[in-house]
Amino acid sequence: MIKLKNNAHLIDQAQHKVQYTNANDYTKTEHRYFKSFYQVNTWTRPRIAAIKATRKASTLLFYKFQFAVIGFANLSPQTVFQLQQKQGIWRISLKK
Repeated sequence: MIKLKNNAHLIDQAQHKVQYTNANDYTKTEHRYFKSFYQVNTWTRPRIAAIKATRKASTLLFYKFQFAVIGFANLSPQTVFQLQQKQGIWRISLKK
């Protein structure tokens, strides 16, 4: 798993995947997860990118995006970001 920096192409992909409906509860923070293909010039083939979109409570639009390249097609994007969060916790624990 490789965490990617935000760039215009990735953000554009994420914004096109987010769908807004009347069923959204805008009083609560919301996270949405997606998969997409992504390729940079130095890669020989496209990779699967996991996308996490976040909308804070009381805001209308998803504005915070996180991206990670994954090597496992069968992992859900939500699982990818849960593993990434746990990896960060493990690193902090190891430093102590």
